Amino acid sequence: MYTENMSNMNSINQTLSIFIPRVFNCDANENFIKNILGQYGLVDRIDFVQKSGYFHAFVHFQLWYNNDTNIDVQKKLESKTPIYLVCNQETTFGRYIILLKNNKPMRRSEVQMEKRIKELETELEKVKQDYNYTYQQLQRLCNQNASESDAMKRLGHDISDYVNSTNEEIPFVEWRNSRNQDNSINMYIHSDEYKNHHGHDEVYDMDLVE
Repeated sequence: MYTENMSNMNSINQTLSIFIPRVFNCDANENFIKNILGQYGLVDRIDFVQKSGYFHAFVHFQLWYNNDTNIDVQKKLESKTPIYLVCNQETTFGRYIILLKNNKPMRRSEVQMEKRIKELETELEKVKQDYNYTYQQLQRLCNQNASESDAMKRLGHDISDYVNSTNEEIPFVEWRNSRNQDNSINMYIHSDEYKNHHGHDEVYDMDLVE
């Protein structure tokens, strides 16, 4: 009896983990998987990998029970023979899951690192989107400022061309006024042009009475 038990112990691979290729979205939780696979041993953790419309599940055991059933299960898994396990719960009646050997088991630290990498990739993608949006807005403002600058330059050129085309100087004209003793106001034009023009006095008066 002791020899048989030792033989069974040697036949159980305590490091073997199970791969479930398809788990429905509604069933992708640890309690559901543990309830189904609890007959084989103590489940340590379950790694879910999301796909399009379903999940992969990788089941890692803390302990495989030492019995003939598990020896047979592990032999099938090692020989790449799929195991079809019917789900007996009411919510999944009539459905089954497929059990395969996990050929590339990952340690917990590796799973956490892979999860963190995916989170960083998601954050990086968001940063890229924010950068592209900001760049487009800055480009739009630069183009707008360039257009306004070109318009101001054209306006300046037009004014310069107009002034040059007249070939005349714009005279300096100033209104001046003075108050007389009778309370009247003399308003007159003081102009350099008129001052220097032959036949014109410097001052032209207009008497206004308040």
